[in-house]
Amino acid sequence: MNSEDNSKQIIKIAIIGAQGSGRNTLCERAASFAHERYSIEGFVVENPGQLDDLHPDVVINVVNAVDIEYSLLTTARIIERHMKIVMALNRYDELLASDHSLDYNTLGNLMGFKVVPTDATTGYGVEELIGYIVAAHENQKDVTKHIHVHYSKEIENAIHTIVGELVKMPSITQTGCSKRHLSVQLLEEPRRAIEAFKNEPNYLQLLEVVEAERRKLLRHFHEDPSVLIQRAKHG
Repeated sequence: MNSEDNSKQIIKIAIIGAQGSGRNTLCERAASFAHERYSIEGFVVENPGQLDDLHPDVVINVVNAVDIEYSLLTTARIIERHMKIVMALNRYDELLASDHSLDYNTLGNLMGFKVVPTDATTGYGVEELIGYIVAAHENQKDVTKHIHVHYSKEIENAIHTIVGELVKMPSITQTGCSKRHLSVQLLEEPRRAIEAFKNEPNYLQLLEVVEAERRKLLRHFHEDPSVLIQRAKHG
């Protein structure tokens, strides 16, 4: 790397997509792209859960354009983490060759981020993709916005209560993690999620609050909170 490259700011991007989506090839394309002000560091992520520890600047959600419905569950799990996202609609040329089309601009408006048709093999769309990565990183207007699942009033109240406990934890505040997302995780998968908080000084208090909120929801709905949350996420 020359001195000019050393002076560039690094944008760390996580590239996530199913096997066969072209994620690895796209990662190489993005990392080798020459931008005048930034160096792109890309790494492939296997599942959205890994994003919580990696804290990328921008997430590239690579979606197979010919089988987009299969990828949308992963997309939903990324969205709920309140990260900056750009979607690469890869293999778009194959979609067009099959006499089908997709209004990707409308899709992007619904999702809350830019959707870019790409072909990782030829490099088609990569320059535009990098442009939106930079724009998202710089918080430019109308490139990415946070959207989240709206739950019932009772679940939203439980989330609010748990967020109130999380703000007392300096380590959580300093990382910039979405406290709403962490609260949903604690309600949905308490045994697994609570492990991340064992070293916190108010761990036992947090555990007590989470269990109390889960009991309230169970009494009200007569269903486990994890079932309620999954149903809300997937319609």
